[in-house]
Amino acid sequence: MAAHYDLNITQGNSFFVRLAAVDPNGTAFNLTDWNLRGHAKIKFSDSTALVDLSPTKATPYTDGLIDINLPSTLTRDLPVTEGVYDIEMYNSAGFVDKIIKGYVRIYPEVTN
Repeated sequence: MAAHYDLNITQGNSFFVRLAAVDPNGTAFNLTDWNLRGHAKIKFSDSTALVDLSPTKATPYTDGLIDINLPSTLTRDLPVTEGVYDIEMYNSAGFVDKIIKGYVRIYPEVTN
């Protein structure tokens, strides 16, 4: 079962978050031999993403830490909305596991 964590992004702001991928017992996933992918959408059934989250593994990979880093040039064009996102880990053998999911809220900026 994927961990749940909501993301709050403000248009035009740089966005960075470090998430911990853990199993149901709270033990960190060893991400050494895994790749990551993740997208945010307005709703699950959408065929296109609001944004590619481009999750990356933080070192040491054995700690299960995942970084999402979106520049302000990307967030400024996101629509004000509440959507969904998930992050999956996958390997070369074709195994895929959804490890983190949640809501993504995009707030308007006031000063631009």
